Amino acid sequence: GGGRVGRDRRELYKADPELWAREILGLREYAPGKIFTPMQEGICRAIVSENIVVKSGNGMGKDYLAAVLILWFLCNYKNSIVLATAPSSRQVKKVIWGEVSKLYENSKVRLGGRLMSMELRFGPKWYGIGFTTKETNQMVGKFSGFHADHHLIVVTEAQAVDEITYEQLEGVGVGENTRWYVAGNP
Repeated sequence: GGGRVGRDRRELYKADPELWAREILGLREYAPGKIFTPMQEGICRAIVSENIVVKSGNGMGKDYLAAVLILWFLCNYKNSIVLATAPSSRQVKKVIWGEVSKLYENSKVRLGGRLMSMELRFGPKWYGIGFTTKETNQMVGKFSGFHADHHLIVVTEAQAVDEITYEQLEGVGVGENTRWYVAGNP
């Protein structure tokens, strides 16, 4: 994932999702030197070492950034699993994975892997998958199969996600390198 890049560059990309998005995805500047809003820039800096909870209104680019972070994480952490969830099928398939698909297809560098409607797979224990919170609730106790060296858990429309979903997802995020990106309207 992420094309052939030297070890030093890969370490830079792990530490700087914005640099990776600029150089690998080829994201265009919307303003001189800017591919992200100040809020998005702050999230990119923070997610490298912290879990992120984003409270903001509609149209703030939370889902777009979620898609960028899904690809960044998968392409920079071998043997990683990304789980992305939201309350509705439309939100997961059309919005989150729609953005992932656009970014993947238009990437400046070929990312590799196999892109499907709600999944990007690089290997048996190296993939990103999307599902609704309804599916999450039906999977009580079934998250034991999601073990990897690295995890990114993405929850959008977080205000509409119930407590049992978070409890189920917390069972996944027990690895040494686990990050959360939780976004929704307050």
